[in-house]
Amino acid sequence: MTKWIEQDRAYGDLAGGEVIIGMASRSKSPIVRIVEKFMSEAEYDASRKVLKRGHDLVALYNKIRPIGSQISPYNYQKRFMEFDKDGIPTGYFIREVNQGQFYRDKDAKEQELRSKYGLTVDEDGNTVFPENEDATANDSVYNKYYDELDEWLDKHCERRYKLEYYKKRRRYLSPDTIKAINEIQYRIDLILDRARDSRGYVDRRKLTQNERYELSQLRKNKRDLGSHYIFTDTGGGILHVEEKTGDALRMAEQISKWNIYLRDKVKYNPDWRSFEDAKQAILD
Repeated sequence: MTKWIEQDRAYGDLAGGEVIIGMASRSKSPIVRIVEKFMSEAEYDASRKVLKRGHDLVALYNKIRPIGSQISPYNYQKRFMEFDKDGIPTGYFIREVNQGQFYRDKDAKEQELRSKYGLTVDEDGNTVFPENEDATANDSVYNKYYDELDEWLDKHCERRYKLEYYKKRRRYLSPDTIKAINEIQYRIDLILDRARDSRGYVDRRKLTQNERYELSQLRKNKRDLGSHYIFTDTGGGILHVEEKTGDALRMAEQISKWNIYLRDKVKYNPDWRSFEDAKQAILD
């Protein structure tokens, strides 16, 4: 374990850009050298944080090493490894939920559905659906496939929303619209995760000024996907307004209809006392 930590720090992802950084540091261009300085500082900061986590892990490992023979006369570290139902290591440590087994079961279910509907996968392993069908139609292969997959997921894992939400969403939003929303939401989540505490709450005070600005821009971009218009700042407080056309307009119309559906379904009855108590718990 200790050997793995040191090798991963030195030769893993953190060192991926060191060759480029080293070459850039010898550049005759002052701009390239400035960029190299920022890259080096970012690499050093990341390496320092990873090394600290590694030292913490090694410290915990050393605490249990003296009693390792009492846990198992053989390789007791295997007792911390997660295995699937066939006894094959999943690559994870033991957790409350056997996620390795879950993902293997999910992959098997998807293979079953691809065989059922005669589908293939692309070079990235993504399922390829017919291009000449309306994916939002009830009888589309796309919806039949994901309806069955969502029904399986509903029985085998905890999800944020009810099954109806996921089925209805695909009837309102086409695959490219969902992809556009998810790409922005993924970047939003990356920023918010930096400010989460051990309980999962987001403390915006932990974000830098640049991160707050980026977060506000991403949320604006997400809102703009559902707008029928493009607003461009021409300077001097003057906005140029242009109506969307083509796919951009189609996606905006889909999102607008989906938001109306959600608005009519959601019952908003806030418990302000619980809200203030939770807020105070975060501040404390």
